[in-house]
Amino acid sequence: MQCREASELVSLRLDVALPPTAEQSLQEHLGECQGCHWEADALARLDLLLSEAPRVSPAPQFAGRVMARIHRRRRWMAVWRGGVVLVLGMIIMAALCLVPLAHPASPVADVLNSPSLVSTLVGVLVRIANLAATLMGAARLVGEAFVGSSGHLFLAGLMALAAGLALIWLRLVGRASMAVGKTS
Repeated sequence: MQCREASELVSLRLDVALPPTAEQSLQEHLGECQGCHWEADALARLDLLLSEAPRVSPAPQFAGRVMARIHRRRRWMAVWRGGVVLVLGMIIMAALCLVPLAHPASPVADVLNSPSLVSTLVGVLVRIANLAATLMGAARLVGEAFVGSSGHLFLAGLMALAAGLALIWLRLVGRASMAVGKTS
């Protein structure tokens, strides 16, 4: 028996009883190999220590927090998939709109026949797509940070409230200045 096989049998022996032939072969190897014998003793001591350790129950609301995190992740994945579907739909629609423009009688045909111009346009489109992907990734990270922490969510609420109040104030000031302008 080789040491690797003996190591597997030692580990298996901790969980279930080995067949007599496998147990005998393992005992013979452990008698001959000091390293495997040491490993078997160490695993037996560890198994005994772990079996005597008291069971610890999870923290209160642990399952609820785990499930809430799973649901948040699923919601974000649904939003992400929706965004990808939207972008792909926009690309397909743009392609369908551009196909008639590529007709030889189209004024766009002259532009499309210029390889350098087409290359430049493709480069611009690739840069725009990369920028959009980066912005979507950043928005996702910011959103996860806000949703992941109640303190950030509270701060986002305050910021939205402040923005709303600022818009209302600007509207009121605009009306007041228009009223003053009409009277003078």
